[in-house]
Amino acid sequence: MHRRKEEALMKIAVCEDEKAYLDYLCRMLSELTCENRFDIDIVLASSTQEELERFLKTDTADVYLLDINLKSGTEGYEIALKIKKDQPGAYIVFISENLGMVFQSFKAHPFDFLPKPVLKNVLVNLLIDIERHMAAQKKETERDDTKRYITVRSAAKNYRVKKD
Repeated sequence: MHRRKEEALMKIAVCEDEKAYLDYLCRMLSELTCENRFDIDIVLASSTQEELERFLKTDTADVYLLDINLKSGTEGYEIALKIKKDQPGAYIVFISENLGMVFQSFKAHPFDFLPKPVLKNVLVNLLIDIERHMAAQKKETERDDTKRYITVRSAAKNYRVKKD
C-alpha cells in the first residue's frame, strides 16, 4: 500500500515501562515507515511516566500508545485522562497483557486496546483505522467550516466571510 502525498505525518508517542517491549514497538513503527505504509514520526519513546509527563508539558502527539500497567504505580488510564483533558482529539491506545484492564480503560475513552504481544498486522490495522478516523474528522471540520462561511467573489478574487 503506497501513501498519498496529501496524507499528513502521524506523530506517535509510546510509553511502555518494559524497555525491550518499548524497543520492539518502536522498531515495528519504524519498519512500517520504511516500508512506506505510513508516514510516522515517533516523537516520544519513553519507559517512564515521568518522561511522558515532561513531554506533555511542552509537546503533543496525534497517537499515544500507552502501557496501562506502569511500574510507577499510576495506571495508564490516569495519564490518558490528563491527555484527553488537554488534547481531546488525541488517539489513546492502551497496550497490556492484562486483559482485565479493558473495562477500567473505558474511563479514558481509548480508541483501542491491544493485547500483548502486539503483532505487526494488528498494528497496521490500528494505524489504518486511525488514519480513516482522522480523515473523517478532517472532512467533518471542513463541512462545518462551509456552514460557518460563505464565499464571495469580487474582482476575480474569492473571499471567505463568516456568516455571522
